[in-house]
Amino acid sequence: MKRSTKSILIAAAAVIVIAAAVALIVINSAVNPDPEREHSILYLKSSEDENTYVFYDDAMLDTYIPGSVDAYLTCDGSVALMRGGTGLYRADKDGIIKVYPVGVDRAVLSLDNRFALFSTSTKAHVYDHESGEVTEIEGLNAEEITSLAISPNSKAFAVAVIDENGKTMTYVYKDGETKLLRENACIAAIGDDGESGYYVEAYGNELTGKLYYIAKTDKLIAEKAEANFEISRDLREITFDIEEKTHYSIDGSKAKKLMDASVITYAGKSSCAMGGKYCTVNIKDVDSIFDCIYYTAYTSQDENSNTLRSYDLYYVSSNRAVTKLVGGTTRFVIGDDGKRIACLVDNDVYTVSAYNPTSPTKVITNCYTFTCTGDLEEFYAVDNYATLKYVRLGESPVTLLANAYFVIMGSDDTCLCINDYEDNGGSLYYVKNGVCSEEPVANGVYSVEAMHGVVVYYADGSESTGVFDVYASKDAMQFELALEKVQLTKN
Repeated sequence: MKRSTKSILIAAAAVIVIAAAVALIVINSAVNPDPEREHSILYLKSSEDENTYVFYDDAMLDTYIPGSVDAYLTCDGSVALMRGGTGLYRADKDGIIKVYPVGVDRAVLSLDNRFALFSTSTKAHVYDHESGEVTEIEGLNAEEITSLAISPNSKAFAVAVIDENGKTMTYVYKDGETKLLRENACIAAIGDDGESGYYVEAYGNELTGKLYYIAKTDKLIAEKAEANFEISRDLREITFDIEEKTHYSIDGSKAKKLMDASVITYAGKSSCAMGGKYCTVNIKDVDSIFDCIYYTAYTSQDENSNTLRSYDLYYVSSNRAVTKLVGGTTRFVIGDDGKRIACLVDNDVYTVSAYNPTSPTKVITNCYTFTCTGDLEEFYAVDNYATLKYVRLGESPVTLLANAYFVIMGSDDTCLCINDYEDNGGSLYYVKNGVCSEEPVANGVYSVEAMHGVVVYYADGSESTGVFDVYASKDAMQFELALEKVQLTKN
């Protein structure tokens, strides 16, 4: 593929499970990306040859996927599963491998990136990347496959099916053998022993809401659990909603209410999506899903009736004590230590510590938007007069640029800002340690995105046509042309 001659349709970097089996929570630009990730895999479709080309960070892989990609899944950003034309592909820094040619309904990826478990109508298969082999799991007796799960260390594989009699059955595949684990059960998570885990009672296409912990004897955790779960790597801890209030269980204990809100755990490690048609599961690569920050998102309106996305943030200690850190923030960043946040509330930026939440530190006032370094020490803020200011915590603001439009934190604590934005885009500057580049990186820039391991901007185009040139960088300062004539679409 010649980079200068293709017209490309960008298919975004949102993380979704094959065939919408599970959807991970994709946090919008109001929230910092997962700090533990180091890489990004993007897929781009050419409107000229109808092939999909894949980028690992800022480098395009030599191989491509024929046709369109309609689903994408990753655990840590270094490996991705993609479905193209109902075939399943695996991509990493070394290239693209066709795992299975056609008919893939849904798939899940193991935390270690080695295995994929996927289904094709009434069959389930395991792909082992080390051997390159695809193995069909026999003995499922499936009329429909509804849920998939891989154990934390990839020792066992679980499949929930609806059989010829309309019963929901969960099977486990381990050491080359398939056995029935439970009847009337939709698997949520399976342990490495192939005998422990979680399931929701199910009859055909209906879940009863009864959540069980599988041990020597099954323990009923909750009777009205909503089928959206977050679980620690060792499967000891689980959170879920009951009537839009978050509850938890440890080692199969009866569900206890965590807080009066439907919240999402922010655990700064990679995670893998499991589940399927009726059950959504996020296995987090953490020893505990507590001693961290939780958040809930909702919509609100400002004084001009504009709809805003707002967030409430909480710190949940290791003993499940809940402390509200902030309410109604429209933008926040969680520090690298996982115990402090920076947030925008009512046009002011604050830092808040989980250890002293009642004494927030005001950083800057009259702020429209902001970004900051991971240590929450250096801030770049666009004020209500469109002026870009640099603030080191505890010091006075320094003016950097006028007519600022947008700021975002790129790689290595390098800030990017677009100013003088008009119909033909704006000028892109980078700022490092409070020092702004003397000249713009580029002109005619319409937008810029920072992802794990790469920053891209879109320039030399038109909002009316949606066609742009795409430039990429690892350091957020030196950019190179990635692809010309890109048709940009947003999900």
